[in-house]
Amino acid sequence: MKEWNVYVDGRYVGTVNEETEALARLAAFNKYDVPDDAELSVSRR
Repeated sequence: MKEWNVYVDGRYVGTVNEETEALARLAAFNKYDVPDDAELSVSRR
């Protein structure tokens, strides 16, 4: 697994561990309870 940094509306909120960027985004929405209208981005750590 790869570690991904998670940003919501430009602010760092934490990390998730997933194989792909798409899975990391899904995990981040779930783990950090990100609202649907928020801007979420992930980047490799």
